[in-house]
Formats: sequence, structure tokens, C-alpha cells
Amino acid sequence: MASLVTARSGLTVNFTLVLKAIADLVNMKLNVTLLVIFVNLVFLPVMAGGAYQLLPADEANRDLEFVEFRARMIEAVENKEPEVLVTMIAPRVFNGLNEKRGMKRFLEKWEPESVDSELWSTLKPILTMGGGFVRSEKGVEFCAPYVFSHFPDDMDIFAHGAVISENVALKKEPSVKSKTLRSLSYDLVQVQDWVSTQDKANEAVNWIKVVTMKGDAGYVNRRFVRSPSDYSACFLKTKRRGWKLNSLLSGE
Repeated sequence: MASLVTARSGLTVNFTLVLKAIADLVNMKLNVTLLVIFVNLVFLPVMAGGAYQLLPADEANRDLEFVEFRARMIEAVENKEPEVLVTMIAPRVFNGLNEKRGMKRFLEKWEPESVDSELWSTLKPILTMGGGFVRSEKGVEFCAPYVFSHFPDDMDIFAHGAVISENVALKKEPSVKSKTLRSLSYDLVQVQDWVSTQDKANEAVNWIKVVTMKGDAGYVNRRFVRSPSDYSACFLKTKRRGWKLNSLLSGE
């Protein structure tokens, strides 16, 4: 049975276990009042909208060395300092499924010596949007952003996205002048088409068509929706080198 994400913690609720617990209560012949209290405590908080959100999460504080490492990398990215950044990358960095591993390919691909390199704009949101620790064959890694590390396993990462801000307008049409259907705050949405439509009234705004988990269809400003298949990074800590950027890739 499917698990759902709670709005309060980003944790998943396994309904198979919940239903088993209810069955146990019934078998124990507890009174109806106790059963109602249990259902209210467990089911209602999840079904009252919480299952449709992915709240920001950042587990970095579990490792203060990583916190310091990430802060230094953010500074290097903001100042566009390639000579500093390369010292923070693993020699065998993973560049993608169809890419060669290693620093040489990383430098060829991203050209960090250029101030116009897309590396800077790619890394900034990854480094500033939280993330979480995951176990891999190499040990424990920190993967970011949170939209990648915490996205529900039972959702298609190419057909869904996460609203990454509060009170984002869901519009009836792709226009700032269109009627606002409702506001979205960290909602998980099904994306009908990732190809955006430019707003005729405001060329700085691009819209994508989405359907909320509650079935409301409309348009959302593209910059407020992130796909879990967008670029993500994982960082690995080794005894000899400390924390290093171990991978930078997208799922597309």
C-alpha cells in the first residue's frame, strides 16, 4: 500500500502498518471511543492535506564539518572562484550516466574559469536548498537539494515537481492578469508539460501547466517549481580528504 508524505515532517506514513495497528485494536476488543481517538490522531493529520506537500528539509546540522564545508563552497560559488572550488571536488567525481568520471571531464563540461559558466547558477540553488544524508555503497553521503533527497519514492520524478515557496499563485491561464484559483505552499504537483509558456503581459514570467494532488489544474510560475530530476549533488566524506563534491548530475 502506498505511503504518503506528511506536511509537518516530510516523513512517510505506511498505511499498511497503520491498518494493522487498527486491526490489532479491534482484535483486542477495545471500546469504540479508543478506536476513534486512534484514527483521529493518525489518519486525519495525514489526510487533511498534509500528504500533498514536501516541506523544506536540511539535515546538514548533523555534521558540523559538513556545515563548514558547505559554507565555504557557497562562498566560492558566489564569488565565482574556480581555484577554490576545484579543491573541494573529488578526483573521481561522477559527472553523469553517459559521462566519464573525473576532474578532467568536469572541467571540460562546466568550464568554471568562465564567469559566465552555468556551473555557478547550477550549484547555488543546490547548495542553499537543504538536503539529507543517504547511505550509498561508498558510505554516508549528503545529497541536495531537498527536492531530490526527500522526494517521495512512489512518485514519477519526471512527471511531478515540488512547489518550493509559500503562497504561490495557481492561475487559470498563463498570465499574471489571469484569475488566481488558489495559493500553493510547498505542494507536490503533477506537471503536464515542463516546456514553459512566456507571459505576454510580463516577459520575465514563464508558466508551466500543473495539476495539484487534489485535482486542481492551472498554471504556476516556473521558477517556483523544481523537478527532482533537475541537477543534484552528493557529497562524500573520506578520512583522508574530508568532505568533497562526489557527484553533480541531472536525471534528464
